[in-house]
Amino acid sequence: ERMDTNGIDMAVVTAPPPGPDYQRANEGVYEAVRKYPDRLVGFYKINPWFKEAELERAERAVREWGFRGFKLDPKDDSFHVGTSIVKPVMELAEMLEVPIFFQTGDSSFCPPEAIAFMAPSFPKVTIIMSHTDLGVRLATYPRLSEDLKNIYFGTYPLRGGHKGIDRFLRLITSRTID
Repeated sequence: ERMDTNGIDMAVVTAPPPGPDYQRANEGVYEAVRKYPDRLVGFYKINPWFKEAELERAERAVREWGFRGFKLDPKDDSFHVGTSIVKPVMELAEMLEVPIFFQTGDSSFCPPEAIAFMAPSFPKVTIIMSHTDLGVRLATYPRLSEDLKNIYFGTYPLRGGHKGIDRFLRLITSRTID
């Protein structure tokens, strides 16, 4: 009903914080997606501190439950995105051909620049970043963003919220960048 009221056709859903164990919450996401398969897309929330057991659950969630991506929240789960703890998750996403959504923002655990440095190492993994203006900054410097074609940025920080993307697009399409 809320989606209809706001003109939203589909939404990605994921387990909310707090963790550290999202197993029950991921099951709740599964049930919601099963109930509304034409409206909801499930992303499995992974806490990489649970290592192999968590990776096995995540793989099963994609293969058997129909989850279509992963979510990592470094701040809530207390890990830095640039550490080796993230690599097995990236490798699993690459193997399963699913995207990873990173909860970024004002956190020293997940600075957008760390994801930008990591992205070229996993060119086959689609990376989605939220709450950052890095995409806006890179869009005005095409040569810098050449190696980051696998990253998609949310438009949240633009002035005017999501409608701010209209002003941004007019800005970057109204001038030529050499």
